[in-house]
Amino acid sequence: MSANRDERLAHLIVEMRQQPYQRMTTGKARRIYARLGLNTPNPGTVRRDLNAGADIGLLDPHGPDDGHFYTLNLKGGAR
Repeated sequence: MSANRDERLAHLIVEMRQQPYQRMTTGKARRIYARLGLNTPNPGTVRRDLNAGADIGLLDPHGPDDGHFYTLNLKGGAR
């Protein structure tokens, strides 16, 4: 199944809402995509998906460039 960024991000948000304090990394997102039967995009595409979630206020970015992760924004949702 091919999915666009909005669809992939929606799947990640649903997964993250099940465990709202989990850390989402590129690798974890790729495993979720694979489990859901979505085409597993390359790591760069997954990073752009996660960054898009942060840009619209659904995710909060954390950490240095070499240990970056995201958490669900529990303070107010999308911008």
